[in-house]
Amino acid sequence: MNTNEIYAEWMTPKNLQDHMLRTASLAQILLDHWKGEKPNEEALITCCLFHDIAKPMKFDLTKQAEYGMSEKEIEKLANLQNYIKSSYGEEEHHATIMICKEVGLNEEAVTLVDHLEWEYIPRWLETNDIVSLIPIYCDMRISPKGILPLETRIQELYDRVGGKKYDEDIKNGKLLESKIIEYVSIDINTITREQVNANIETLLNRKVV
Repeated sequence: MNTNEIYAEWMTPKNLQDHMLRTASLAQILLDHWKGEKPNEEALITCCLFHDIAKPMKFDLTKQAEYGMSEKEIEKLANLQNYIKSSYGEEEHHATIMICKEVGLNEEAVTLVDHLEWEYIPRWLETNDIVSLIPIYCDMRISPKGILPLETRIQELYDRVGGKKYDEDIKNGKLLESKIIEYVSIDINTITREQVNANIETLLNRKVV
């Protein structure tokens, strides 16, 4: 199966597809400019492509018609939500891991998805686990509007959904960015929206399993 087929099977909406595709594209750009021995590209890109695959389980069904879903699509989404919750429980991160396993992603990619939590940044910095840090950094840079500077992206996120860890996320994000800079040969703050979007079609048609 390719990325597009898996997204279709799990009813991944277009805006969520775009986020995961752009996150994977940014990871690809970083790896294309990596200094020294390159990490496992297959696992990293796969992780980024599916790190939010369970997020539709939290969607408000009463609002989906506003986003263009037909009654039949809303019914399918309701069935999908029931399947995910009955199979894996109510916790989104756990459900994501289980779906990634069900889809057939390789073990290292699943591990990286499991490691992809912003609150884990200090842990991976302490152990110098750069492989686990790459997807977190890419996720932090990609907003619904595309790639943004780190602080702008975190501010946009908190303006949109709220939260209580803004200062912590800014601090950890800056430490993470400093670490990533050590490993790449480009100025990561000059990467453009056009560069990120250029990889999307290839990633959408990429064979995964």
